[in-house]
Amino acid sequence: MFGLEKNPAMQMNLMGMFNFESIYFPWVLIGFRLLMGGLPIAEVMGVLVGHIFYFLNDLYPLQSGRRIIYTPQFLKDLFPEVGNPGDGGNVPRAANFGGGINWGQGRRLGD
Repeated sequence: MFGLEKNPAMQMNLMGMFNFESIYFPWVLIGFRLLMGGLPIAEVMGVLVGHIFYFLNDLYPLQSGRRIIYTPQFLKDLFPEVGNPGDGGNVPRAANFGGGINWGQGRRLGD
């Protein structure tokens, strides 16, 4: 749809036994819950909320030219990013290993 799918053909697996494409992941979770004898109410709600978010965040702004939902400022402050997404610098600061952290000398196992 509109070329906005994010890695729909990426291969995934469940518990190392079931291989499937990532686009089917929510449905695999629903099937797994049913297989385990439960009701997949939370999984179905997740699929619905995910579709609503995808529409409001990705599709609607392309069609109408205006955004309805925005990321709250406190989340932007909580998870700051380094660089722009386009230049490959979209790495959260918490995952920027070695950035001023003294990791020590380390020791080999078995020594």
